[in-house]
Amino acid sequence: MAFGLTAVIWIAISKNLQGLLNQVVKLPDGTTFYLRTFLIGLLLAVGAGGFGEEFHLKTSDPFMEYVWRVASGLQNVVLFMLWLLLGYLALVTVLMAVLRSRHEQ
Repeated sequence: MAFGLTAVIWIAISKNLQGLLNQVVKLPDGTTFYLRTFLIGLLLAVGAGGFGEEFHLKTSDPFMEYVWRVASGLQNVVLFMLWLLLGYLALVTVLMAVLRSRHEQ
């Protein structure tokens, strides 16, 4: 489920992020680098958040017990993804501020 969440975030963000980076960086290799860095960071964050989660459930447990266990397992994944997204947002904001002022001069 964590990697499915990653795929949804990647599909939602990648095209707009590529357009933004194309305008700011103005180097195709730079855009590719920053997009791949984001994807690798996202995959590593999901892997780190989901690593070590074990689900010991019995067949007699009610369905909501399964739901709560999966939700508690995804808590770390979402937390790691949140920190990655905030860090990457800060990186892109600094990149835009520095490169945009340089291109305007």
